[in-house]
Amino acid sequence: MSSLKGICVPICTPFDKSGDTVDEGALKAHVDRVVEAGVHNVLTCGGTGEFAYLTETERRRVHAVVGKHLKGRAKHIAGASAVSTRETIDSVKAAVDAGADAVMVLPPYFE
Repeated sequence: MSSLKGICVPICTPFDKSGDTVDEGALKAHVDRVVEAGVHNVLTCGGTGEFAYLTETERRRVHAVVGKHLKGRAKHIAGASAVSTRETIDSVKAAVDAGADAVMVLPPYFE
């Protein structure tokens, strides 16, 4: 189990100008900026908003890109919340498979 300490920043997921595709270059640049600023933990797809607005494929890709890009420079916390229990469990497994150091899961959601 990973030990988490220090500053944690939930990052936004940038999209390209069309709004249809995650901008992976901008995502990596954003991660670099927060890590260079001294952040110890990067939270992807976190909070009460992103999981409801990103597709499962988008969330999994964001976790994979950020996890690989961090290269151990900071801990990776993956937001793994979903509306149903089954989706949440699948999301947690995918985050772990992507190399997340920890996951953040909201309690049962009210959607």
